[in-house]
Amino acid sequence: MFGGHKKFYNHFKEKIHKLIIHNADTIKDLCAATEKNRIEILDSCLHLSYRTTPTAAHQTITGIMSLHLNAQQEAIFINVTCLRKEIEFEGLSCQPRDYEEKNQEPNYPSIII
Repeated sequence: MFGGHKKFYNHFKEKIHKLIIHNADTIKDLCAATEKNRIEILDSCLHLSYRTTPTAAHQTITGIMSLHLNAQQEAIFINVTCLRKEIEFEGLSCQPRDYEEKNQEPNYPSIII
């Protein structure tokens, strides 16, 4: 996980251990466990809480929107503009009247000439 940086990993584990101590169930587990089991408990907490892929890190640094957020944004846009539905998302109201109306009249090039 930390690419061989044992010193950093141990320091990180100590910090996480201090955070876990505030949880009563985990304290019970840590007190009853052997040293090997304690390390496994801490490792499982580390893997569940702090998992970042290189792609996600790159997207965050460069400002590229991740795929699931992009799909969600596109779905909201289609619902509001094409289906003319009013959508509320995270306290933000998106209403069809805020967007440009479609031109209802047919426009044929032969009529213009």
